[in-house]
Formats: sequence, C-alpha cells, structure tokens
Amino acid sequence: MSHGALPKWTYMSVIEMETDMTNIRKFRRGFSTFLDSFVAAQRAAQRYERLSRLSDTQLSQRGLKRDDLPGIVMRDVLGV
Repeated sequence: MSHGALPKWTYMSVIEMETDMTNIRKFRRGFSTFLDSFVAAQRAAQRYERLSRLSDTQLSQRGLKRDDLPGIVMRDVLGV
C-alpha cells in the first residue's frame, strides 16, 4: 500500500456509514408516520367521545344520527 491511499477498511467503513444513515432515515420516516397516525387516531377517539355524549335531539339539531357517528369521525378526522 502506498502512502496517501486509503486502507480498504476505511473505504468499507464509509459504505457502512452510508448504509446506516439510510436505515436511520427510513426508521425516522416510519416512526414519524406512526406518530402521525397515532395522533390522528387519538383525535378521532376524542371527537367520537364528544359526539357520542350528545343526546339524539342534540345530534339531530346538528343534522347527525347516532348510527352515522363512526363514519363521520373517520371522514372528518382521518380523511377516510
């Protein structure tokens, strides 16, 4: 090996670091997606709880039916 040339193990370390960084980015994206989904699910549960506490008369005044609440929450909060 001549002076100034990088040893093979250094070159491999750079490749391994790039692979590790790619894996870290993938993990962060996946974890971020999980957290976003968790927050949306919490919002949906809270909205459903609020609406389900209303009387049938109160729901009717809002143009809602009790049987429609799950679908309404899914559409409004989760975009389904």
